[in-house]
Amino acid sequence: VHLYGVELEYSTATDKEGLFSISGVAPGLYDVAASATNVGQVIRHQQKFIGDSTLLIEIYREYRRKDDIVKNGDYLKIYQNPFREDTRVLLSLPEGSGHVLTLSDALGRTVETVEVADPRGEYTLGGTAAPGIYFATVAQDGQVLQTVKLLKIE
Repeated sequence: VHLYGVELEYSTATDKEGLFSISGVAPGLYDVAASATNVGQVIRHQQKFIGDSTLLIEIYREYRRKDDIVKNGDYLKIYQNPFREDTRVLLSLPEGSGHVLTLSDALGRTVETVEVADPRGEYTLGGTAAPGIYFATVAQDGQVLQTVKLLKIE
């Protein structure tokens, strides 16, 4: 993991959901990049940390390869997670119609649904949601393409 020019040597196995965490990250805006052995870079984005944060990075089963072909699990990018007010969702979906972006709470109840007009667009979620754990899911014609765990804090 690389944060803002400071290399952090951190090695751990992911949990069953493909996540690993680094605690004690100081508040601030960071450029985050992570790589996996024999795969290369699996994530690169900018993230703002509020308070003493835990960095959660989802390591997908399939990745964006050097030939820039999008593989499963590379459709949904979240900016601000954890978030306080709302979070931006950047989509990079296959062409076609029938895309739906859904925000669900930890009990599986739908909090927000967005009919996706632009498969390469940016959407905002969670503005009216109470603090808690949520899941952003993108689907096409009822088939789930990707789900990402979100945390809304006070």
